[in-house]
Amino acid sequence: MLSQGETITGEGYAPAHITGFFTICMAEEPIRSGSTGAGICIAGGVRTRLLAREGHMPGFELRCNGSPISSPTCSYVASKMVPQSERYAVTADQESVLPANYGYGISGSSALSLAISINRAFKMGMRLREVASVAHAAEVVNATGLGDVLAEVMGGLEVRVSPGGPGIGVARQIPLSKDYVVVSTPVYEYQTRSMITERPLVNRINRLGKQALEAFLESPTVENFMLQSRRFWDGVGLSNDTIRAVLRRYEAAGVTPSAKKGLVFAIVERDQLKKALRSLAEANVESESPPVNLKMPGGLKLIVSEIHRSGIEWESV
Repeated sequence: MLSQGETITGEGYAPAHITGFFTICMAEEPIRSGSTGAGICIAGGVRTRLLAREGHMPGFELRCNGSPISSPTCSYVASKMVPQSERYAVTADQESVLPANYGYGISGSSALSLAISINRAFKMGMRLREVASVAHAAEVVNATGLGDVLAEVMGGLEVRVSPGGPGIGVARQIPLSKDYVVVSTPVYEYQTRSMITERPLVNRINRLGKQALEAFLESPTVENFMLQSRRFWDGVGLSNDTIRAVLRRYEAAGVTPSAKKGLVFAIVERDQLKKALRSLAEANVESESPPVNLKMPGGLKLIVSEIHRSGIEWESV
């Protein structure tokens, strides 16, 4: 127990995750709900710094990049994990270079990094599976995601072959034979809730996701991942005219893109990156070393991210 007015702190980090294709698998228990499919984990996810103090007005406050925000998903994590929460004023400051609600899996990163920071701050001694299970359940209960937490724990280019949260779902990392980075353009916000709850859309996602996963497992390469992702999202049909225009611009720059919700992305070989960025930004690129934040003609962002290959480094948690 803390002495009156004593402050404790904890820190956690989780990478972001871009889903290429997926199926929706719901069960009565949140931990058994999830998705199958594949995606790529990238750096620049969410870092959480937690401060808890006993003897002050109890409650939970969340800020992202300096601004107060409301997140039912993170509030769920805090309510399940903070011991004797009625005794503590808890503040979580989160930072990310990537925007939420575009397709970067930020809700999962937020929940997972918060869970890690609480475990560290209160010296709870929970295992990775236990901490990540709380974050996964928070996503499922609040309809903000299904497979991002399991993927972010795994890292790299990952494939989920069995649905469920950590300890239930089965995921594995696909080895990368070359040095790649991820280029992306956030175009418009799209809430995950409607995508995983509207029955006609769920049926279409499940049919196309099953086809994409089967085709990818036959040839688990970066090239096939991008091909199956493009076919999946084209079939799901969420793209608008701006998304399609950005896809064409990526193609004209010599890279193979896909869209995910309101996001366009491509996995690019590092030695081809400067050429691609010059074409996409129509400008001289001084440095292509991530993180890079450029703009395309018209003002849309170009974000270059390293692939987060390692997953969660649990030995330091």
